[in-house]
Amino acid sequence: ADGRCGGAVRKGAGGWEVSFLAVLLFAGSVVLPDGDPPLTRKFRDAPRDIRQFVERWENCEHWYGEYGYDRDRGREIERALNNLRCDDLGRDGLVLEQKYGRNSLLIRRLRAAIKTRQD
Repeated sequence: ADGRCGGAVRKGAGGWEVSFLAVLLFAGSVVLPDGDPPLTRKFRDAPRDIRQFVERWENCEHWYGEYGYDRDRGREIERALNNLRCDDLGRDGLVLEQKYGRNSLLIRRLRAAIKTRQD
């Protein structure tokens, strides 16, 4: 299973995971008054590339949870996943780890936030 629109667990390189449970948690997330989902808001003061990664991760979580009830909807979902480069999240997470240091506070916060969403 490829993890799209059906809830299978997806594992990316380096342990970055996108799971159905995380999609459900994201789907139930409250959007704050300023329009930012909670995870994005936690990283508002982070460097730009980290903010972009978090925003992309949240958008991918959203689209992975969408249901392709017909061919057009399935294409729309696939197009969104491709435009967001969702299949590259694992690799991109590793690039950020290399840039900021695997054990840096920033990367530890990012990994903990994503893990919390997946548990």
